[in-house]
Amino acid sequence: MALRPPAKPTTAAEAEAIERVIAGGSQTLADRRQRDDAPSGPAPQAKEVSFTMTIPPGLAQVIDRHRAPTKTSRRSWLLQAAEEKLKREGLI
Repeated sequence: MALRPPAKPTTAAEAEAIERVIAGGSQTLADRRQRDDAPSGPAPQAKEVSFTMTIPPGLAQVIDRHRAPTKTSRRSWLLQAAEEKLKREGLI
């Protein structure tokens, strides 16, 4: 079976619509670095720290059970839990 190149948009409007969809996708790492390195006006904003966390399946199930009623994402739930613990211990 021969492969054919994809059909090109027939109008400029179609081409523009496709480019808007492509440009609206997720940012690349280079885009994020550029945004983080750019001056942000009078008050510099704090950068977020990104890392990967692995947790045991049993702990993930417990977290999911507790966050499900509020429809909170795991990320948000864990951030809130960490903040509450640090406040309770007087660390922040």
